[in-house]
Amino acid sequence: MALPSRRCRGFFFLPSFFREFPPFCGLPGDRAGSNPGFALDIGTIFCGLKGVVEDGGNALKEKIRDMEELRDRALELHQKGLSPREIRRRLLGLEDKMYTISGGHFSKQNVIDSILGKG
Repeated sequence: MALPSRRCRGFFFLPSFFREFPPFCGLPGDRAGSNPGFALDIGTIFCGLKGVVEDGGNALKEKIRDMEELRDRALELHQKGLSPREIRRRLLGLEDKMYTISGGHFSKQNVIDSILGKG
């Protein structure tokens, strides 16, 4: 697949604190450096929570690095025998208002379950 040579335009949901997923979402499987999307010249990104993010390419890479770090830490704790619930508590804390507002649809536990292949 040939990648476009022009700058990409689009919308991203890129809050730095985002730690809840609906059950149908998961973490990206590719490392940021090997993802073909990073060959694109990403400029400004619009985020539904942050608004305009001028340095979108770097913000996106940073977000993916954070998510990969979370994945690595969760898998490490899982290998040590911790339950998915305990992993969520250690890494992300208790569920918060987003869990309550969404009726449990957006959940920190969904993030951990996605990493562990249980979601």
